[in-house]
Amino acid sequence: MSDKLTGGRVNYYLVKVAHPRREEQDPYQAECEDIIHALGMTFDEGCAFKALWRTAAARQQNGKPGHSPVYDMEKVVHYGSNILRHLKLEEAEDVHQTATGSD
Repeated sequence: MSDKLTGGRVNYYLVKVAHPRREEQDPYQAECEDIIHALGMTFDEGCAFKALWRTAAARQQNGKPGHSPVYDMEKVVHYGSNILRHLKLEEAEDVHQTATGSD
């Protein structure tokens, strides 16, 4: 684990998948950002995912320097609350549109 923080590419966002769940799939290396983009995550989803990823990586001795699991879980709660608020607003708008017959 490096003691230097950078805004660039870092190894704690990489993980080797030695034994993929699909038997026919070869081992590969996954990149956190690639998964975020491939799944089309929103900003809030991506931030929560990265916080979970950092915590799991730290348990495997590949963590961000100065990592705090409490800090990252506070991020998960914060971004999760944002996601929930947006979903509830969308749901309320859908109910309103259905009730009024508008699009």
